[in-house]
Amino acid sequence: MMNRELPKGDVSPPSISERLWQSCSDLATKALTGAFISQLAAGTLKKVSFQHYIAQDAFFLTAFCETYELVEERVSDADAKGALRDLRDAALRELGMHAGYAKAWDIDLGDYAQPSAATRNYIDFLRRAASGSTTVTASSPPENGANESQSTQTVLSNGSNGADWEANGKVIGEGESERDSRSELEARTANGALQERADINNHTTEGGSSRDSQITEVKSKNRVAGDTLDHDAARMIAALVPCMRLYAFLGTELRRGRDLTGHPYREWIETYASQDFQASASKLEAVLDSVCGQDTSFEALSPTYRTAMLLELDFFAAQPGL
Repeated sequence: MMNRELPKGDVSPPSISERLWQSCSDLATKALTGAFISQLAAGTLKKVSFQHYIAQDAFFLTAFCETYELVEERVSDADAKGALRDLRDAALRELGMHAGYAKAWDIDLGDYAQPSAATRNYIDFLRRAASGSTTVTASSPPENGANESQSTQTVLSNGSNGADWEANGKVIGEGESERDSRSELEARTANGALQERADINNHTTEGGSSRDSQITEVKSKNRVAGDTLDHDAARMIAALVPCMRLYAFLGTELRRGRDLTGHPYREWIETYASQDFQASASKLEAVLDSVCGQDTSFEALSPTYRTAMLLELDFFAAQPGL
């Protein structure tokens, strides 16, 4: 189910994007069989769950589009820049589609003033990737009243903000696979916490600097040429690819052999199973492969890619009513 086999006789090694996806086949399967996607596929997902999902995904897609813009500033290849611009435009159209969902499903987006803990965690991860952090891991869920800057510096571990994590990120009836994925996400983030703190200190100028100033610095680096630029861009793109590839995979699997006549989530399934979305996922993977120089190894990108996959699972599991 997960394999994308090369034609017989082709001895070319798999691309980095293929290797990264294959390395996370366990997480893709968990997403497919998790409560949210399973119930959506069966048409039994509660309305409140889908409403909350759409509202939270609108927050996420906004950050996703912003990240596309910042990555475009980092790549040196004109074709890659054009592809990223096209992908950003496609994501904006997807965001517009959510407005249609909001109307059809009686969702007042104004009722959702803030992203949930799981959504914020994913957004913070994307922004760290876009800021050029050398170690990209997830932040912890923000404490009540904590600002964005504080939440990015909190260590996610069993002893850090656990009550908020359990209350906001973990749903009742969470299955064993979701708990396993959450444990891996916590461990991965905790292991990278000391390096993340070092990154923050290294990027802080005398008198302090905000994330906005760090992102502005990223844009100023677009004058840098050569392998260093594309090496950084590869890591940033590796934070984006899992969302696209996972949704393409889920759409294909949910559409396969299923009669969607009268299905309440038919539009969602057909959108992500569509040729247009499949092509977008492949295009982003092609951009990743194109910017990966010889010094950009699978091992260097794997932690970022896998963390993004874990955050996808956490995002699904955090929806209410499952």
